[in-house]
Amino acid sequence: MKRGESVRRRPKWFNFHHKETLEGFTLADQGPIVVATDAATQNGRVGYAFVTTAGRFGLGAFPHPERIVGPAQTLVAELRTVNVAIESDGNHPFIILCDSQDAVEYLRAWRRGNLIYPDGYTLYRKNGRTPTLVKLSRKLASNPRRYKVEWVKGHAGHPLNEVADSMAKLALRTLNGYFSWEEAIGLARRYAHRTLSEVARAK
Repeated sequence: MKRGESVRRRPKWFNFHHKETLEGFTLADQGPIVVATDAATQNGRVGYAFVTTAGRFGLGAFPHPERIVGPAQTLVAELRTVNVAIESDGNHPFIILCDSQDAVEYLRAWRRGNLIYPDGYTLYRKNGRTPTLVKLSRKLASNPRRYKVEWVKGHAGHPLNEVADSMAKLALRTLNGYFSWEEAIGLARRYAHRTLSEVARAK
């Protein structure tokens, strides 16, 4: 799809997901992996992204029907992004950075073993799969020492938070037809590499 082509040309079911590890970044060797996540929503559509000091980044976009996730679509999207960001890297400890205070409250509650969920979020799926937030809450509750959760103020210059925000908006714009997914991945790769290089130089 050409940049700027009408969103009406995107099928309603269209989605894309991409994760990648950049070479040359060993910041995680110095301590926990720091991961910044963010999500953007518009008219029932979600763009999400994350970046980690281990050199991993990811972004994607998909429809987000209210009948499944409830009215708190942005909150659910933020939490789903955390699950994507921490689902690998073995048993390495994480510091999770999030600019949503509501999301931070849920993550901290799950670390304490309080398995509560946003209003309207359905806990059962017709296909029998375990809902994403249920999986994430159980993960944090089962090993709370592995995950530290920190709130960061959005749009305040934190490099990892800023790049996660930019990539999430990029993913949403891709779903809305402004970029092809190949263009979006290429741009995100450059964003992530530039930011992680700046963070490494600042150490």
